[in-house]
Amino acid sequence: MPMLYYKILDKKVAHEIIDGEAIIIDFDTGNYYSLNGIAADIWQWVASGASRQQIIDAFREIQPDQIQGLDAFFDQLVKEQILEKSEGNSETNPLAVVPTGEIPFHLPALEKYNDMQALLLSDPIHEVDETGWPRPLSPG
Repeated sequence: MPMLYYKILDKKVAHEIIDGEAIIIDFDTGNYYSLNGIAADIWQWVASGASRQQIIDAFREIQPDQIQGLDAFFDQLVKEQILEKSEGNSETNPLAVVPTGEIPFHLPALEKYNDMQALLLSDPIHEVDETGWPRPLSPG
């Protein structure tokens, strides 16, 4: 039976965990995101290949309404186009190492910022010359 996974869209985002905070930069939109606490742990589990069920199983005594909150968090990440849903099984997706039944559930939250869009959208990788970086792209 197929299992539900979430995959990070690595071709359009960069991500790093720094001091327990997941920082995600979307180079297509110029938005960046912050995940703290349990949200950063969930991001790290997704990055390691954990299935949705493995993530649910990590939480101690998780209730149906809390699972709905977790699914809403995943839906928000998919809507922001930094994750995508995929199906797999243990043959195609090796099981990630995730704690089982150990962590108290807290509703994960996504913080979104767009105050650096102009800088992030200036395409520093492809448009750098002797004038340096950052240099916004010329129109047309």
